Amino acid sequence: MPAQTVARQNTLQVRKLRLPCGLGLAATMVRQVLPAVRQDLARWSAAAARCPDPVLRTQALGSIELKRFHCQGGAVLALLAGPRWREAVSFIVALQTISDYLDNLCDRAGQHEVATLRLLHRAMIDAVSGGYRQGSYYLLYPHAADGGYLAGLVGECARLVQRWRVPRAVTDAGVRLVSLYGEMQAIKHGPPAGRLDGLKSWALAEMAGLPAARSLLWNEFSAACGSTLAVFALYSYGAAGTAAGATADTEGCGRLLDAYFPWVCGLHILLDYLIDRREDEAAGDLNFTSYYAGADAMRRRLIWFVERAGAVTAAGGLPGGGFHRSVVEGLLAVYLSDPKAGRDSAGCLVEELLAAAGPGARRMRVVCSALRRLRAV
Repeated sequence: MPAQTVARQNTLQVRKLRLPCGLGLAATMVRQVLPAVRQDLARWSAAAARCPDPVLRTQALGSIELKRFHCQGGAVLALLAGPRWREAVSFIVALQTISDYLDNLCDRAGQHEVATLRLLHRAMIDAVSGGYRQGSYYLLYPHAADGGYLAGLVGECARLVQRWRVPRAVTDAGVRLVSLYGEMQAIKHGPPAGRLDGLKSWALAEMAGLPAARSLLWNEFSAACGSTLAVFALYSYGAAGTAAGATADTEGCGRLLDAYFPWVCGLHILLDYLIDRREDEAAGDLNFTSYYAGADAMRRRLIWFVERAGAVTAAGGLPGGGFHRSVVEGLLAVYLSDPKAGRDSAGCLVEELLAAAGPGARRMRVVCSALRRLRAV
């Protein structure tokens, strides 16, 4: 059989990935994915404990302990990698751990120089580009002795990207997405007096060049840039394509990108900020749900985001079919089962958001609530 025919057949196999949906997806997460995440986090926690600098050690350990649910939730997208799902879990856990660690370094150490924070986030670009080189990420930061912790995380991601040989379209998109993420974080955590104006100006300039973002507000676009889900989806799907012995389905990758960014990514972070609003206001931290023109405007826009994310994942043509719709339902279930979601203005929105998402989100929320109770026992 000609090589072109074999490649075409394998590509079609990737397009027709059979993935769990709904409660079946929840069961797969509990039985298969979450134990793998725990293994990887235990490995990185041991590495973090070896950081010589006490400040870096504290922030590295704290980011894993307090933000492990980011890795647990994001790892659902490793299933897009098919037979390479376990490697994809390692990629997702390492990249998300970089993100959470750098977020702690921005938040906790009193550093507000944009150039310093931008250089730290160069680590994420090196991680997804596949062209890793030892970077001086701490060059402008007052602490640097991490015992190779950050370089180890970056190296793990880069080695997997090289092994998978994902298409150039995937790495180009990945670099673009993490560049947006890093720049948003650097400005958001920059000098307090200029944060808000700087973030607005940056977001509006970036949105002007992205047709899909023209219906968004600046705070919604900024929120979308704060999610790593699109990166996880793209690289996992790209890994599945090369595992099949073919060039990964770049058309499918493009459809994934269009669905996840800005829609699924925006919903993800808006929900995160919604339930943290009280804490952020008390701490004086910027919260993207605080910049709507009143509570009713926020309610209408969040419901619209739920409907839009549901529509783009249910429209057909996405690799994995109903899996992606279940990812959206799972986002709502995870955040709206959090005890913080039942208070203040967020509590009034829970039922409306669930109604906009449909019955699948309600079923997933029941499962998430049960899992939360079991962990609390």
